[in-house]
Amino acid sequence: MFYIFKNFVFSFLATVGFSMLLNVPKKSIHLCSFSGAVGWTLYIILRKYGIDNVNSNLYSSIIIALMGEIFARLDKEPVTIFVIPGIFCIVPGYGIYNAMKNLMEKNYEQASRIGFETVFVAGAIATGIIIVSSIFKIYSKYKSKAKI
Repeated sequence: MFYIFKNFVFSFLATVGFSMLLNVPKKSIHLCSFSGAVGWTLYIILRKYGIDNVNSNLYSSIIIALMGEIFARLDKEPVTIFVIPGIFCIVPGYGIYNAMKNLMEKNYEQASRIGFETVFVAGAIATGIIIVSSIFKIYSKYKSKAKI
């Protein structure tokens, strides 16, 4: 339990740093950081219970995007203010590094394996964000048509 709490706290702080770096409005930093921390904690929990890397990233990005859409409506800010800092914790930077390192060491089989997994993880993150964004767009169009 402490392991999960520690990951939540550190990912919250990391997302605070990315939020400041990206000039997120001060009133929104705590919401950005909360979504990033929840996304990373979900990723850690899913990995601990044996869910593969790609699916863990997909589910985490769906939660981060969902929280971003909700927070954007509550805080009256653009969705990207909440989603972009939130996904920084789950971006597969280490996978990219390992793929390049193996490529430079001429270990092509390992580099291609890690590289393909990294591309799939990046695609899963993008897919999660697109799914949630599309659902909210459809809902808002349906809601605006219902008012007319």
